[in-house]
Amino acid sequence: MKLQGELYKTVSSSCVEEGRGRAVVELIPESSIYRAHFPGMPVTPGVCLVQMCLDVISEALGRSVTLSSAKDIRFLVPVIPGRELELTVDYTLSGDFPDMDAAVTICCGENCHAKMKLTLAACGN
Repeated sequence: MKLQGELYKTVSSSCVEEGRGRAVVELIPESSIYRAHFPGMPVTPGVCLVQMCLDVISEALGRSVTLSSAKDIRFLVPVIPGRELELTVDYTLSGDFPDMDAAVTICCGENCHAKMKLTLAACGN
């Protein structure tokens, strides 16, 4: 399930160098996800942050990817809509399908909210 348009919108996306990229996304505080996830004190669910990273990488690669395995996921600081509206998703890709590795960080300014080491597979493979 893509969350672009529902949870966030992409502000910019660029390839920093071969295998590395960056996307800046803006959260949508009015998202129905926030109405359901801790009403009155919404927090971005971790699973949504993982899916957002998959969406960003899929867009950059021009093909859909899915999570094959998660080697390490660390949620360091909660992502609170309204407080953190713009997030930077930095990623480094290595290897190739069917088991492409991705190292991802999600930050807002100086605050690092999450670090992930994921293994990705191309959808349909």
